[in-house]
Amino acid sequence: MLFNPTILDTKSIDNFWDGFFVPSKTLKTIYNTPKLKDKYDSLAFDDQVKLLFNVEGSEFYKDEHKTFSFLLSFDKYINCTFELENGEHVSLYDALSLINYDLYIEDTRDPYKTLYPAHSVILVCILAVMCEGTSTCSSLAKFFNRHKAFLCAVIPDMPNVDRNISADTIYSILNLIDKDKFRSLFRDVFSILYSEKDADKYLNTIVFDGHEVRASYKKGFTSRKIKGAHIISLINADDKHVIAYEIKDQKTNEHKAFLETIKLLPFNLHDCIFMADALNTQKDVIDGIVEHGAFYLMPIKKNAGNRELYNLLDTQNLDDLIKKCHFKSDDIVSKVGGRVDAKKIFVLDIKELDLSNTKIISDTITSIVIYKTERHLLGQEKCETNTMFFITNLPVCDKTNEQIVKSMTQRWSCEQMHHVLDTTMEQDSINACNKSYLSNKININKIVYEVVTQQREKLESQNTKFRKITYQNAFDYNKDHLDEALACLIKNLANDKTTERKSTIPMILKDKDDTLTIFDLF
Repeated sequence: MLFNPTILDTKSIDNFWDGFFVPSKTLKTIYNTPKLKDKYDSLAFDDQVKLLFNVEGSEFYKDEHKTFSFLLSFDKYINCTFELENGEHVSLYDALSLINYDLYIEDTRDPYKTLYPAHSVILVCILAVMCEGTSTCSSLAKFFNRHKAFLCAVIPDMPNVDRNISADTIYSILNLIDKDKFRSLFRDVFSILYSEKDADKYLNTIVFDGHEVRASYKKGFTSRKIKGAHIISLINADDKHVIAYEIKDQKTNEHKAFLETIKLLPFNLHDCIFMADALNTQKDVIDGIVEHGAFYLMPIKKNAGNRELYNLLDTQNLDDLIKKCHFKSDDIVSKVGGRVDAKKIFVLDIKELDLSNTKIISDTITSIVIYKTERHLLGQEKCETNTMFFITNLPVCDKTNEQIVKSMTQRWSCEQMHHVLDTTMEQDSINACNKSYLSNKININKIVYEVVTQQREKLESQNTKFRKITYQNAFDYNKDHLDEALACLIKNLANDKTTERKSTIPMILKDKDDTLTIFDLF
């Protein structure tokens, strides 16, 4: 029986719950008794679930039936409708069906033996990672079975609640999905440049970086040092969100993956400045950035055609170089653990250098950026000093200097993403070699990271305390507010502005009395 939300009254309850294994006397006992109904409505969501699953100690109902569905709060769910851009309204069921249309895959399983539709399972897997940051199929199955009453009630095509999903079923479904189609969903929804507060003053700083799934391995190789997936991500450092990513099986293919990815970006790159590590400061990367009309700010070392320029800078006296610089920033001080880091940025016009006998990687270089760090360990007189050199094609002017300082201070935001994915979301623990499974798990994690980042910012704006809201706080919040997590996920996945369905995408969620519901929180 599919869940088809309609406006119900107590007379139609028996017919509605037929097939959901809910004894009619349960509903009549609760909804026809004012005291019981008021007490039920006053309970928290988790307590309602425990009540209706006949948890030990429940004073409302004890019955021999072991399988019955979660009784929805009619005012919050069944009567909710999405208001479309064209003024029409659709039910929650219809709105979720649009999401499932996006996630639809060609299911090759035997239809007579299939209990769980693939697109619904994928939606639940994303929700599970949002709430628990879980990684393994067994953890996803536990979440699925623990919340099956709620999921059965609100997600189309879900089987009745007496069914338990297995970890093997989830694994097989994750292998069924076409990894390229699933990745295109991420690209259609999230490959956008968020509005920057100072968009009229600064460029968007985009950092591209790669990292491995440490527990993965490559099929056919005996050495576990050869990883099965290497992810190259493009992160908007200003808004701290991923705009695109690619998966390769070798670390040396990072720069090729980047060049492939920027060709697919659906926005203009003229207002972007790209940064990366020294490994990717290569001629074809710089030429590709310039070809798209963008800017670059890249570190150089003794590799990829930068040896001569690096040696020229490294062999000169640093103080003499700094004297030639036309810009010197103030100290950027940060305290981390038991140390204090003082950073300073200097910008040198490349015309100040004698390059007559020096080979440079590109003729578009306009300035050299000197990034000097002094690290003071608390309680010690010893000071560690480190100097890095960057090249850029930004024009030489005062506005450029401000842009360089801003980009240099935000370039490490990609490391925050890696930390959240690898630890909180356990991405490094994905022990697999199947390319489809690895790619689809990574795609789910990317989607979750984007949605949870938005939630974290929302919680941060509502925070009245002085402590910072962490990603773990956001995951814990979702765990306690499953309905709000689902609402936020739906509104993100329905935000596909590249398809022909734009006129039918739900934008505002209200109930029939035009009062705000939980779905308006995100």
